[in-house]
Amino acid sequence: MNITFNGDNLSTYIKVTQVNRGIIPERENRTYTIQKKSGVFYDGYTYKEKIIPVEFMIVNTDLNAVRRALASMLDVEAPAQLVFSDEPNYYWMAVPDGKVDLEEILKVGTGSIDFLCPKPW
Repeated sequence: MNITFNGDNLSTYIKVTQVNRGIIPERENRTYTIQKKSGVFYDGYTYKEKIIPVEFMIVNTDLNAVRRALASMLDVEAPAQLVFSDEPNYYWMAVPDGKVDLEEILKVGTGSIDFLCPKPW
């Protein structure tokens, strides 16, 4: 699977090993209680932000160059388009969330990127 973020093809550098887009974003139901009444009353819901974790692998003789290239591609100041090759006509507005680590053994690196989508749809 190929991934494009902010117009850059991340798959030039990484091989995606796992993506979890889920079915729906986390749903937060609102309820309230009234004294002396059993149970709760339902008052609607909201969807929280969506997190899309992407696990990847890199096989390259120069992992330092790949790390620098990926850092440049992922360093955005505002949400940007995130597109997966199996849904090329659909995109999420996303930003990388948390830290993006790269574990290295010789010429192989593994890591993960959590993309935060403020608007989950």
